[in-house]
Amino acid sequence: MAEPQPIRILFFEDRPEKTGMISKLLGKVKNSPFNVTKVKWSEATLKRIAAERYDITLLHFGVIDDKSLNMVQTLYGRVEWRPIVVVSDDDRDEVVIHAVRTGADDFIKSSELDTRLLTRALLFAIERTTRARKRAGVPAYREIRHTAGGIMDRLPMGVILVSAEGQVLLINRKAREIAGQKDGFGIGGKGTIQAHKAAETKALADLIEQTASGDGKDESDTEFTLTLSRPSYKQPFLLLISPVGGDGQSPNRQGGAAIFISDPEDSLDISPDVLSRLYELTTAEARVLKGLCQGNRVETLAEDLNVTVHTVRHQLKQVFRKTGTQRQSELIKLILTGPAAIRAERRKAGRAATVED
Repeated sequence: MAEPQPIRILFFEDRPEKTGMISKLLGKVKNSPFNVTKVKWSEATLKRIAAERYDITLLHFGVIDDKSLNMVQTLYGRVEWRPIVVVSDDDRDEVVIHAVRTGADDFIKSSELDTRLLTRALLFAIERTTRARKRAGVPAYREIRHTAGGIMDRLPMGVILVSAEGQVLLINRKAREIAGQKDGFGIGGKGTIQAHKAAETKALADLIEQTASGDGKDESDTEFTLTLSRPSYKQPFLLLISPVGGDGQSPNRQGGAAIFISDPEDSLDISPDVLSRLYELTTAEARVLKGLCQGNRVETLAEDLNVTVHTVRHQLKQVFRKTGTQRQSELIKLILTGPAAIRAERRKAGRAATVED
């Protein structure tokens, strides 16, 4: 008979004065099935979660505040179909309910905690999730969701799916990068989008509500655009808000919204190799094309590539011929709206955060 596999617990604790309490309780379990990994809250830790496949996440908070709730929601996005148990002395009804709504599977008051209660809570949470996963046919669902998330992460613009109330449900890698700049666009502690100015935050919330409600209108009537200013005084972010889900008629099919966000200041790291294969260019021609898409002048390219301006102009003529374009603006538009831009974002994504899982 095969030996039972240990239950892998990912344990976050923000209570220095209580350090070791939960570890000691788990250590008292006879023939303990638990393998506890205690970690600090950081982006580096979050990147490990999907790959290392923990069975359950345990969070120990002093006070449950916006930061705590954001941690729960972030983990829920990363560890879907793996339960989250929260331990805290802060058992106010409103915060406990909010914690469960943002992703917690169970809540235990730490002052009432003992080895038996903690063990049961962990095992029961895992069992409930296992049964729910079987009923939902999770293997296929997870594969579809993982694939969809990977596709979203390759898009050259940020994409955020939100509920009618503005709660972020899914966010791709590019949108996380933009939020990470902390320059006029971010995700607040309650999981909603926050702009630099309160008026812009409210305007976005209103547009999301209008978009999600639909009211049976044509989709073009429920699509909106918005710009968000930036404290750095760079060009504002550009947003398109479109309806998703629901049919605008049935009260049981509540819709949401997809928010597409782009940064006019951004530039794509286009791969010359991909350009060569897509448009049958030589390596030199692909480098010239990449340089043009990054906003460089012919003279600058000649200097950077250590060739004459005449050589660059000749190579550019060949690029025009092979791509069926006649002007630089037409050529750049072709590249930035084509598959090379998608591939470029994937190259950058490898250096960014992992996809939510």
